[in-house]
Amino acid sequence: MKKYFLMVFFAALMIAPALGQGNRPTKELSQQEREAAYKKGLELDQIPPGAIELELKYTIPTDKEMEKKEIYFRNVGNFSMDDRGHIYIPDGTLCVVYELDAVGKLVHKYDKKGQGPGELQFPNFVFPYNQQVIVNDGLARRMSFFDRDWKYVKSFSYFKGGFPFALGSNGLFYSSDRSGDRLISIFNTEGKMIGSFGELPYEIRSPLNNFILGVSPAGSIWVGMTALGKLKRFSSAGSLEVEIDIIEISSKLIKNRLIENFQLAKKGVQGHNVLLRALAFIGEDVLVMNGGIVQPIFRFDPYGHMKNAYYIQPKMAFFKNYFYVLVGENGEERFYILQADHDNGDICIGVYGRKKLNHIKFKGGQL
Repeated sequence: MKKYFLMVFFAALMIAPALGQGNRPTKELSQQEREAAYKKGLELDQIPPGAIELELKYTIPTDKEMEKKEIYFRNVGNFSMDDRGHIYIPDGTLCVVYELDAVGKLVHKYDKKGQGPGELQFPNFVFPYNQQVIVNDGLARRMSFFDRDWKYVKSFSYFKGGFPFALGSNGLFYSSDRSGDRLISIFNTEGKMIGSFGELPYEIRSPLNNFILGVSPAGSIWVGMTALGKLKRFSSAGSLEVEIDIIEISSKLIKNRLIENFQLAKKGVQGHNVLLRALAFIGEDVLVMNGGIVQPIFRFDPYGHMKNAYYIQPKMAFFKNYFYVLVGENGEERFYILQADHDNGDICIGVYGRKKLNHIKFKGGQL
């Protein structure tokens, strides 16, 4: 019991900087002061040896596309990409799903609002799958299926499970199971719960059980325990196969200054923290993003061995991170990262590449 309370205490310290991003700053900093704070933070933080610096190439949507097509983001928490490089962005507040191509041009805007078949109330997840587009409605607790031309096919409702969601290449949905004593619940495309797996480390409602979720192309289920800093790989059958301690890795590579981070957060500047933000995949390699000024992204092979570390030196504070990685024909990675400007709340997808590489040419909507 004593150990449990200590874990909660230290998790609260780690979460404090992130929570500070959602609060109104006690004192607004000028751009010059903000850049100075970042510079100081970068000098104090240890950038992982041999890490690859990522550089912002452009943002999606572009200002021109926003003005031309009236694309607006109000409440975007995640996005997804299909095998063509098309980007699906759900906005729950505006009750719309945007479909963009890989360079940010609008392909389709689905905004049928209501409670009937094919209508949405609060879309918050989109899953491209098998020539279909599946939209989760977080308010109606319903999955709606459409073809690629956005013609309605079917839907199912669910009662158990919830955020986060992931869809495997086997057509099975994976989600949290808040009503049970297991970590993950499994649904089929008819909405039937067919199993569950994974042990919860603490009580169901403990903040230490918050996690991020992703399924690799080969069907491995990766779970990142956001506050505990643990990354786990489960087989498609639900057996635990790999566990990675991100906190241990991060603490060796990047200093974690909790008190300084908290003071920076009060001024609207995010310092480094070890909270796990999001998962992405390059083949069977998994990439996990940490928070903080440097925004480290660690890349591991399926067996838990670290292969690369990437980092970002942002010019604005990010408080939303969700990302995908596409790889070009020449092997260059392109990172699509959901981000929001703390100062004005503008949400966009920043497209990053290695700093010293040339711009990638797109062919047919793909990298």
